[in-house]
Amino acid sequence: MSRNPYFDASEAFRVCDLNQNGLVSADEIRYLMESRGFFISNQEAHSVAKKFDRNGDGVITYGEFMSEVRPKSPQRRF
Repeated sequence: MSRNPYFDASEAFRVCDLNQNGLVSADEIRYLMESRGFFISNQEAHSVAKKFDRNGDGVITYGEFMSEVRPKSPQRRF
C-alpha cells in the first residue's frame, strides 16, 4: 500500500470508522465491506479485526491501524 501514491492511511482509517468514534469494530468492517458489494460473515469480520487489534480489546484504534498499514521497514531510496 505504501507504494501506491494515492493511498492515504489516515483517510483509510476515517473511512473504516463509520460512527466516527475513533475506533473501528468488526461490525464496522463487515458493514463497510457489504456496502461495497463484498459479503462476509461475522466470523470473517472478527478475524480481520483481530489482525489489527494488537491489545485484544475488541476494537481497532488509530495507532493499531497505522501499525498494520505502514511499512515495517524503511523504504529504499534510489
